[in-house]
Amino acid sequence: MSKKENILNAWIKVEQLSEGNINLKEKNIHEYNLKNIDWKHYFLDFMKKSCSDYNVKIEKKKYGIVLFFGIFPFEEVADILRKRYGKKASDEEVLKTQKFSITLYFDYELKLIDKNFFYTTSGYIREHNEFPKKISEEESHFLKELNSKLGEECQYFNDTLNYLIEKYGDEKRSLCYKFIKNVEYEEANLHSFFIKDLEKAKKINSDKLDFYLFGNDKEKINLESQPESENFQPELFETILMPNKYPNGRFPSNPDYALSFMQEVATNIAINSSAEVRTVNGPPGTGKTTLLKDIFAHYVVEQAHQICNLKNKKIQDEQQYNEKYKIGILPYEIAKGNIIVASSNNSAVQNIVKELPRIDSIYPDFLEEIKEADYFTDIANSDQLDDKKSIKEELWGTFSLEGGASSNVLKIMNTLKQISDVFDGDYQEEKSVYNDFKKMYQELMDEKKKRQDYYEDLKKIKDIKSNINFLKEEKQIEVSKFLNEIDELNVKCDTYKADVIKFEENKKIYLEKIKYLNDQVANYNKEYELLQIKKPAFLWLKKMFQTIEAKKYIEEIEIFNNKRNDCLNELSNLNQEISNNEKEKNKYQEKYDFSNSEIEKLKQGMNSKEKEYNDKISLLEMKINSLNEKIDPKDIQKLNFEVSNDELQKSNPWFDKKFRILQTKLFISALKVRKQFLYENKKSVKSAQIIWKNREEYASNKDLIVNAWQWINFTIPVISTTFASFGSMFYYMPENSISNLFIDEAGQALPQASVGAIFRSKKIMAVGDPEQIQPVLTLESGILSIIKNEYKVGDKYISPDASTQTLLDEVSPYGYYKDQDHWIGIPLWVHRRSDNPMFTISNRISYNDLMVQGKDKANGKAKWYHVEGTASNKYVKEEAEILKKLIKDKIEKNSKLKEEIFVISPFKHVANELAKELKNFDGIKFTKYDKNKKPINVGTVHTFQGKEAKIVYFVMGADFKSKGAASWAVSKPNIINVAVTRAKEEFYVIGNRKLYKSIGTNAGKMIELIDQYNENK
Repeated sequence: MSKKENILNAWIKVEQLSEGNINLKEKNIHEYNLKNIDWKHYFLDFMKKSCSDYNVKIEKKKYGIVLFFGIFPFEEVADILRKRYGKKASDEEVLKTQKFSITLYFDYELKLIDKNFFYTTSGYIREHNEFPKKISEEESHFLKELNSKLGEECQYFNDTLNYLIEKYGDEKRSLCYKFIKNVEYEEANLHSFFIKDLEKAKKINSDKLDFYLFGNDKEKINLESQPESENFQPELFETILMPNKYPNGRFPSNPDYALSFMQEVATNIAINSSAEVRTVNGPPGTGKTTLLKDIFAHYVVEQAHQICNLKNKKIQDEQQYNEKYKIGILPYEIAKGNIIVASSNNSAVQNIVKELPRIDSIYPDFLEEIKEADYFTDIANSDQLDDKKSIKEELWGTFSLEGGASSNVLKIMNTLKQISDVFDGDYQEEKSVYNDFKKMYQELMDEKKKRQDYYEDLKKIKDIKSNINFLKEEKQIEVSKFLNEIDELNVKCDTYKADVIKFEENKKIYLEKIKYLNDQVANYNKEYELLQIKKPAFLWLKKMFQTIEAKKYIEEIEIFNNKRNDCLNELSNLNQEISNNEKEKNKYQEKYDFSNSEIEKLKQGMNSKEKEYNDKISLLEMKINSLNEKIDPKDIQKLNFEVSNDELQKSNPWFDKKFRILQTKLFISALKVRKQFLYENKKSVKSAQIIWKNREEYASNKDLIVNAWQWINFTIPVISTTFASFGSMFYYMPENSISNLFIDEAGQALPQASVGAIFRSKKIMAVGDPEQIQPVLTLESGILSIIKNEYKVGDKYISPDASTQTLLDEVSPYGYYKDQDHWIGIPLWVHRRSDNPMFTISNRISYNDLMVQGKDKANGKAKWYHVEGTASNKYVKEEAEILKKLIKDKIEKNSKLKEEIFVISPFKHVANELAKELKNFDGIKFTKYDKNKKPINVGTVHTFQGKEAKIVYFVMGADFKSKGAASWAVSKPNIINVAVTRAKEEFYVIGNRKLYKSIGTNAGKMIELIDQYNENK
């Protein structure tokens, strides 16, 4: 088995253990503990009564019933697995669930619907004390056995149910059952939402899926933005933030405020980079949703630009989808701007799609213009009815809708039908919008070009200055070379000169000696003449006959000749030496003269080279002067790396409020273009609706289904879905068929949840923060480790820390090294939500003090209220009492604050108990509920990520006896980080200070920072 299959199979096993949940508190779930009754007639009567209760038409015969057998807490299965594999129970806060063993779906006649039969892995383990080898085979075997027992006769049905009740029933209940309005489309939410796509993923080849599972070896582009860091690359940011890289559209928010430095970096990368995967890591309050809005606006503008470039606005290239009708093929250049937003967090996707079209999301200065654009405003507000059945105008247009669940998809289909009806009515087309848009688009391009030209000129000046500095350095090097050679030659000259002088000195000495010897020779010559005068007679006689006088004379002559000859020889030698000395002197004189001439040549060369460089530098300086005369920087704030890090992070170069207004107006104009283009292709809009509603019929023609979707997603620019609904909504969509997938709160999504979305998408951008709430665990770490070991996969894929964000971060080429080994996506640093000390606590425990406070006045309030009490399942009654007193005091001082308070806790049981306590106390009805009767201002930290309130009470729960649970809550900074950053102005902690100070640095650091802040106030 390949590593890919191992990973996917491990995820499938996790999902199998997570599926098969039943909520016994659900109002339409009925429990029965009777046996051996006439079940068939009982359920037939029950269904008829339910049809009446739920206003279901009996004659349509679409209703049915689902029966659940073998209800048990998952903890039973967990205990079996722990015992089998030697694991201990943990203190982790995991989802406590009730499971069932099997479900049977029956239609209105109580005929078994085989395709909906479900035998759960948990039920199998509970029954057999081991994992099934293949649950699908066990399921098939079980179903075959059931079908052999069931029949048309009433007694067969009753006997079979009695058999199952006997096998799975207990004292509390025999079975549970639920009425189904439409057995064909009803989503019972029992199966895992992801297993089908995980199975499909094993059979396909997808580069993006492989990247997701194994990462890639592409070069990482480090966006370290701290100027003092050795990894800071200003040239990289200059390139990313070139004026021509800025978005062409902007969501109609307040134009006084620009994106922060790293927000703009992330936005520009999103719209310009060819990278198929990009991730953004945004700490709380750093504007992740804000940058998404501007990216969406850019895509809308660019789609309008592509439309205006079409020669014929009515699409001529068509696909036949039945004998009579065709659908136009939406051009790729337009379709590539379509947007899907997905998340595991249902409130996150709802927040985005519900906020985008709200009137109160539009800055007042643009409200009339966007209303005038009328992107199907009445349709958007058609379900916003008051008691008088009149439209309440809450939405400015049909810009975004929630998809996913069948009811949401049905609403999208109804919206498309309403749009088609508008076009088929007395709709007044406006072809002038194309030229209006083109003029405005060109105006924006001109503004961008002006700034780009300025940037290019500044870059040229910078490059020229750099070149000048280089030339100056090079000139210095060249001159230094000349000077070094001259110095070397001067040293030689000095040596040669010394040698010449030495030889001249030698010559003087020789000449003096020669003069002395010449004088000696002259003296010898005089002496010789005197000796000749004294020459005696008979000198010519033989020696034996010579006189004494003669002999003496001869001896004197010999002595004299010897001396004179010695003198002459010495004189001859000296003459030779002086001749040699003169030759040597002349040789060194020649060397000296040659070296001097070389020095002169070098000086001339040096002067020439200096002039050459000076001329080049002068020419470049003239170019700088010329460029400086050309540019007009008065209204342009250029990129400046010389400022402090805080100033840099809060900056946004090149563009001003005027440009942001133009971007916004262009976005509004683009909506008009889109609407007119849809009108001209209204048949394709209608066809897309028909094809999508009947996509099962066209399943074999994937291109047709994809094209139909492109029209749907183009008509409604932003469509959201949870990952839970992704597989069913896009079941017939193949790989690489979704243009742009934006994953929100990706740090909360289990890695397996996004597999189907990833392999179906062309470009992916994940936005989240692993330092905030991690995916909610349905299985504790010990059970997960059993699965990891079975399939030999690492913590990267299965662990409390593993998420869609962590896997996609590894793929993203753009990011930042949080530490030596930890690469995360593009970081955002400017926080604009919480005052101090909340900001400081978050910054210190989670972000290494790298966040920047974006609020000008940020002095808030914080306090830890120490409470000691006994915990019951982590709930401490004394903490609730002080909480009620604090809330009461706040509301009595200012009743409006009631709407500005959140109460949160790390633990679900504590949050549930607090919601009950605060429902009505001392005449104060504090707890508020949504339409599903879930508290919206009291809950766990997990449920409040992405939300904010002026005042937050953080109720810790637990005591020293439940220290393990308390340790789980604060062992990582994530829960504290999210809790503290929900508060904009005031943050109050209620809990046992001694307990939490004793169990970890994160809680201890929070206590310390709150104390320090209050001491320094």
